[in-house]
Amino acid sequence: MGFFNLFNAEPKWQHSDYEVRLKAVKELTDQKILVYIAKNDKDGDVRAEAVYKINDQTVLTDIAKNDEDWNVREAAVKKINKQKALIYIAKNDSSSEVRYNAVKKLNDIKLLQTIAKYDEDEDVRKAAGMRIIQLS
Repeated sequence: MGFFNLFNAEPKWQHSDYEVRLKAVKELTDQKILVYIAKNDKDGDVRAEAVYKINDQTVLTDIAKNDEDWNVREAAVKKINKQKALIYIAKNDSSSEVRYNAVKKLNDIKLLQTIAKYDEDEDVRKAAGMRIIQLS
């Protein structure tokens, strides 16, 4: 590495190798950079790792509703605590894994009853039934 490169090295979270970016994200604490990575990195594993470190519920909800990768959406759902967002996701997400994780956090018994009866995925229906028992 030349003298010039020493002062102009790109941050590791911008490296071309996703494994280097993934390791860098694990060490980051800056919420603005983590949000940028969670919304823009080309690799789903890197985005998911950034999501696990984000605290902003609005950002997490946006990612949970809009990311193309169900693993990233699932990571966001696991951190969301707003019922309104969880209800939307439990009713609308295309991934049964994401719906499952949202259902496990719902508090709306009527909605849980509907999901337990009508969701297309058996595991999601079971999770809704178990959540009803927990809340009763």
